[in-house]
Parts: sequence; C-alpha cells; structure tokens
Amino acid sequence: MSRARSNSFSVTNQRTNGDCFAHAAARIIVRAIKLTIPDLFFPEDDKCDEFYDIAVIDNPFERITECTPNSANSLYLYIYIYKLIAREFGCNSGFIFDCFNYFIKLVENNELFDKTLLVGVEEHDIEQIRHLLDMFLTHIHANNLTFFATFIKLNEVILKDHYELFVTNYLDPSLSNGYYIGLSGSFQGSPHGLTIIGYEKTESDKVTLIVKNSWGKKNITFNGLTQIDGIFRYTLDEFFSKGLDTFTILLLETKEDREKRKRDEEDSENEDSENEDSENEDSQYKKIKRTGGKKRNTKKSRKSRKSKKTRKTRKTRKIRNTKKKHI
Repeated sequence: MSRARSNSFSVTNQRTNGDCFAHAAARIIVRAIKLTIPDLFFPEDDKCDEFYDIAVIDNPFERITECTPNSANSLYLYIYIYKLIAREFGCNSGFIFDCFNYFIKLVENNELFDKTLLVGVEEHDIEQIRHLLDMFLTHIHANNLTFFATFIKLNEVILKDHYELFVTNYLDPSLSNGYYIGLSGSFQGSPHGLTIIGYEKTESDKVTLIVKNSWGKKNITFNGLTQIDGIFRYTLDEFFSKGLDTFTILLLETKEDREKRKRDEEDSENEDSENEDSENEDSQYKKIKRTGGKKRNTKKSRKSRKSKKTRKTRKTRKIRNTKKKHI
C-alpha cells in the first residue's frame, strides 16, 4: 500500500533562515486549501517546481508566466501562506500546531488576506492571490466548513504495541485523502519541522514515510538520515530514533462535526478524570483509539477540577501532563 504524491516534488530551500516550521506548515496548509477548491489547482504539473527553490526568498513572481495556470496558482498560494506564517512566528522558531491554529483563526474571522505582506509585488499578482483566497473562503463559509488541528507525540509503547492502530487511525485518514502531515522534533539537538507527503508499506508491514524537507534538492546526510532530491524515506522507527516524534495534522470538517467532536472530547475527558492512575502511554493509546487521532480537549471543566480537588490532596494526587511542549 502506498499513499504518496506520484508526480514530481516542489522542494523549497530555507537557506540560513531557520524557518523550517514556516515551510512545513505552509506546505500543509496550501495542500488543504487546494483540496478544498481543486478545480484551480488540479491536475497538478511540475512547470513551476524549479521556482520553489528560490521563490520564497527572491523575487517570487519574476518567472510566473512560465508556469501553467494550475502550477502558477499553487506557487502564488504557497508564497503568500509562507509569508503569513513566517511574519507571525518569526524565522528562528515556531510550532506547526500553533501555525495551524493561527490559520484556522484567520479563516473563521475571514481575515486571511493581508496586502501588507505583498509590498513590491505587481498589482495583477496581488489580485490573483486575493482571488484564490476569496474563492477558498467563499467555499468554506458557504458550505459551513472549518478546520481542526491536532498532534500526537509518538512513544515506544505506541511503536511496540499499537503500531498498526497509529497508522490506521492517525496517519492514513489524512494521507489517503490527500492531506499532508507535519513531522517535528529535536533533530540532533535542534528543533526541525518537515512534511509527510505519503507513506509506503514494506514487506514486513513496517511503514516508510515519504517526507519533504526544506533544504533544497541537494543530496545531503544529516544525523544519519540522507535526503535525496529534497526527500527523506525512512521508517517510523528510524525517524523516532532520530528524535522526530511529533505528528501534527490539519483536516477539514463541518461545523456540525466539530460540535460532535467537542462533545466526544468532553465525554472522554470525564472518563479520564475517573481514571487518574492510568499511565501517560495508556493515555496516548486511548487518544488514538477513541478519537482516530483527534486531539482531546485538555482543559477540564471547573466542576471536574473542583471534584478532583476534593477527592485527593495536592500532595498525593498524581499530576498529569495535559499540555505537551511543542518543538
């Protein structure tokens, strides 16, 4: 089984900016937008691919006329979303999960377009970007749609005991529907963010992730992992062993689905509050099984917190880590 984009890969180059998270988040967000209004972007082609390596930092639209309409639209959108994320979170740090929530907030408030990001850009290019974003927002609001973001941190228990469940409930629902997934962690002591664009299953049923980086198309080995043409291909276990253990997804849902999901999350939290002795690894497993990878609401109600306080003293109750530290 393979879940991957079959044609060529548009690979970006962060150079010395240290903004890998902006590249990864922008790539995933753009993919989600393209799947929402596909007629403007598909079928995909590679006519603009060579420009991704330079476009974000240099004059982005200098050679846009060499692209087909679909590939030009993709490049327009990528450059704009990248600039949006990089401006908000800076060039030296960022969390993919936070980038997603920032994007969701702008979509829900109808504030996605900001002309100040496009200083020096020709007016006809600005209008095309505005048109793409307007088409996207019109579709979202007309169909009562929204996005949700969630993340899960892989651990040895999941790898050993719940491997297939993690792939089936968390990776596959996104990748099989064309969405991308963020992969991040401490890569040889430094935070790094990448984009999972697909996966393949080996003969032993292990999953090989197809991961796009933001170091250009050069072939390079870093921390024991080698990228070829800007792409890493390693198993879940190999990425985990190198410190890349956090998976972040962005998916579309109806507002009715969101309300139902929130109710399910509250029910799950209420059940968890009655099982304070469960280990963190078990909680991660239940998170995958119950919600199919959706992130449970970690903020407990006042009533739940108050009742918990009366059951156990501050000294004896077990403190659970309900807020994960992003990389």
